[in-house]
Amino acid sequence: YTSLVLHGELIGSRRDRFAAGWPTGTVSTIGGFAFADLRFHKRYNIGALIDFAPGIFDGGEHDYNPIEDPDNTEAGIFDDLNRTTSFTLFTGFSLMEETTVIRLFGRLTSFDDKRSSQRVSTEFIPEKEDEYTVGLQLLWSLGPHKPHEF
Repeated sequence: YTSLVLHGELIGSRRDRFAAGWPTGTVSTIGGFAFADLRFHKRYNIGALIDFAPGIFDGGEHDYNPIEDPDNTEAGIFDDLNRTTSFTLFTGFSLMEETTVIRLFGRLTSFDDKRSSQRVSTEFIPEKEDEYTVGLQLLWSLGPHKPHEF
């Protein structure tokens, strides 16, 4: 009863920017994640997840006007010079069968801001500290499935 699941996705986006109805360029972004889960002794698993994405960066203190800068939204500044990366380690225990799992996880989220002093629109973005999260999850799935011995 040992198995290894590997999963990953790479997600890209390319959009045209417009100002006053005229094209002003394109915005291209790329993000993704990779996941590994090792199940052993029927009921136990351990794994890791890493994900990254560029995009909106906001310290929560500013109002943004997308008319003044077409890269911005009302919720924050789009800054292609920053990246958010999370690294998660987890371990789990299946109670009755694999449809019910208790999982303990720890996550480090870091905000890598590589903004340039030439970009006027990003000069007032505050620095954002790394975040650490510890959590306990209860996961269960419902629905029909074949009866089996666990």
